[in-house]
This record gives sequence, structure tokens and C-alpha cells, in this order.
Amino acid sequence: IIYLVHLGMLLLILAQLRGHWLLPMPEPGTDQRSMLSAAAALSQGRLWPQGYLYSPIYTVFLAALVLLSRGEILVMRIIQACLCALVPVMIYKTARNLRMPFIFAQMASFIYCFYAASALISLDFLRAAPLSLAFISYSYFLIRAYRTRKTRHMIFAGLCAAACVLGRENFIPVVAMPALFLASGQIRRSFTSRSLLLFAISALLPIFLVCAINFSRFGKFSVLPGNAVNVIGFYYPGHLISLANIALLKDILARCPGNFLKYISSYEIPNSLSVYSHMDFSAMLRIMAIPFNAILVTAAAMPLLRRNRGSILLYTLASAYFLSMLIFEPFYRFRIPAVPILCVICAISIHAISRMDVGRSIAATAAILLAIIMTWDNPQPKRPVGERISTIRILASQGLLATAEKRISELESDGHDVSNLKPPAKSREGN
Repeated sequence: IIYLVHLGMLLLILAQLRGHWLLPMPEPGTDQRSMLSAAAALSQGRLWPQGYLYSPIYTVFLAALVLLSRGEILVMRIIQACLCALVPVMIYKTARNLRMPFIFAQMASFIYCFYAASALISLDFLRAAPLSLAFISYSYFLIRAYRTRKTRHMIFAGLCAAACVLGRENFIPVVAMPALFLASGQIRRSFTSRSLLLFAISALLPIFLVCAINFSRFGKFSVLPGNAVNVIGFYYPGHLISLANIALLKDILARCPGNFLKYISSYEIPNSLSVYSHMDFSAMLRIMAIPFNAILVTAAAMPLLRRNRGSILLYTLASAYFLSMLIFEPFYRFRIPAVPILCVICAISIHAISRMDVGRSIAATAAILLAIIMTWDNPQPKRPVGERISTIRILASQGLLATAEKRISELESDGHDVSNLKPPAKSREGN
């Protein structure tokens, strides 16, 4: 039921946006177009060229979509939506494996279903949504392996860990974090040496194969040769990329507090796909009104409300992910991979509050609501002016004049010149 509900929501959003001629073939120069071009070549047996800096596993997935759809962009989006609709299912299953009551496990999945950014990104050719499926699946299989002590769950966990790393290299330290829990004798006794070995093989073998391909073709044994230097150079231009470069390290540390505040904010910083612009063309997206900061704040309160091994594992994985991304500009698509885990933790917090006495429950709820209010940002003043103007022009060209006028008024109230957006006043003829 959860799968069909979320898939229906995604397909409705896709239909509404396509009805306004949105989500067409990505434009040249965008990440989406670059990955699609590489995927189309791969579907014909040509491997990506040297200097290709996008996820190898997502490129392979897109190549499979090209073959299945015969290159039809709309069909490719539908197939990806069918995959991404599994995310709330895995959220539900993860919550149930933590022995959460049915209603709270369902709540965790529907929190995700009503987070607009995750829905929109699921329909575009970016790796964030499939990567979130790999990350929540990794968490699920680790918990299942601990509870059932079955080796196959460790193998599946290893494969999901490999998918995470091949999706984004910052996952290398993140997927390794559960090893810290082996310091506990009780947890260590739940895993045999054989299961740990099979986990390591299933995680490392796919990564090794990709690195070996890159070594044979480009002479560099890495997941994405040159990617680390390219990314750091993009976000910190003018610096020599070296651990000994003190100026670079100071610049990175100086930006971390600002990036942290952006990460916890409700504002969805766009990169090439604006959530707010697309909301003007999709009623379903507007219904998805749960902001990111509400999910994050409620999840962040979990250690104060309830502690058990499973919830602490999820908290550790989510925290490690955000720490690994803290040095980069927090575009909203960077937050998406951890959102499913945050939804589970969020439901854990709500469940813990529901079990408190009335006084403590009210106090905890009030504290969380206060933190949500403090981290909420009005998105309109923060949106890039060019994005807002482009949205207004598309709204006007498609006859959505009431919404266009509303956006013009918002732009004007923020102190921007809107004279070229308003229609000329009609001249009045004398009697």
C-alpha cells in the first residue's frame, strides 16, 4: 500500500509538470545531460571517457533505463519513479525491524512521502533519490543481520554499502561507522567471522572492479579518478589541493559553521532543479508541506528521548553522512540521501514522546516546535532572482496569471525591480 501510494504521488507530480512542459530533456551543460550522454554511450558498449566525474553505478543504472525505454525520456522518469517508490517501503520495514509499532512505522514512511524535495528529485536524472534507497537499505540489512544472525543479510548490507560508495565517494567513512559498534561484546557476538568476511567481500568486490576498470583504462586505481581534486577545486577555487595546505584547511573550517546553518534550515537551496518553482506548477508538490527542518529537528532530539542500539546506529549513520558533506555548499539534493534514515529517527522521537507523561510530553513537544520555528526560513527572499523571474515568465506564458501576479508582488516586496514583468497599463480613450 505504501509503495502504491507513493508511486501514485510521484506519477501525479510527473503528469502535472509534464502538462506544463516541464521536466523535458535536460539542457546541455547540466549534470543530468552529461550523465544521460554517458549512459546512452554505455548502452551502446562505449565506456565513459577519461575525466568523467559522475557516479559509475548511477550511470550504469541510467544506461539500463536507456535500453529499457529505448531512450524515451518520459519512460525513463517513470521507471526511476518505480524504483524510488521503494524508499518509503524500506523506511517502514526499517522502523518495524526496530520494533516500532505499526502506526509509527507507517508515520515514518508517510513523513517521507510528504517531503516535496525527495519527490521532485526522484523524477530527475540525479543520483540523490536512488542513493537514499541504497543508504536506507544498508541500514535495514544491518539491523536484520543483527536481529536474525543470517549471513545473507550481511551480504545484502555489503552490496548496499558498495552501492553507496559507488554512488558518492563521501560514503566511504560513513558506511564504515558501524564497525565502531563491534567494540561492544554483545554486538560482536551477534556476528560470526564468516558473516563479517562475506560483508567485507560483498562491499569491496564491486568497488574493486570499478577501480580496476579505471586503472586499466586511465591508469588510476580509484572510483572516480581526479574527482576529489575537482570537487575541492570547485568549492574552494584558488587553493593548492593538499593536506599540507594550511590556507585551504582554514578556509574549509571557516565555511563549516555557515554550511551547518544552511543544512539545518528549511530552505531548499537549488542547484539545477528548484523545488519552489516546480511547486507553482504541481498541486501535489504543494500538498507535500513537511519542511526539512521539521524532520531534522525532531530526529535530532532522539538521543534525549530514547536510546537503543538500533536507533543509535541510525543516528550515527545520519550524523556521519552530514559531517562528510559539511565542507560543501549544502544544496538540497545533498541532504536527500540521509532523509529516509532521518524519517525513521523522527518517528522514534515521536513514539518516545507519546509514551511520556503529559507534562514531559508537552515540554518536549514545545521544545521541538520552538526549534523548528527557529530554523524555519521564508524561501521567497532567499530564492535566486533569476530563478524567480524565469518562473514568473513561464507562469504568465501559460496563462497562470494569478500565481504570476502573486510572485511579482513577492519579488517587489523584497525590493527588486519588477517593472519589466508587469504588463503595460491599457490606455483609456476619451468619450
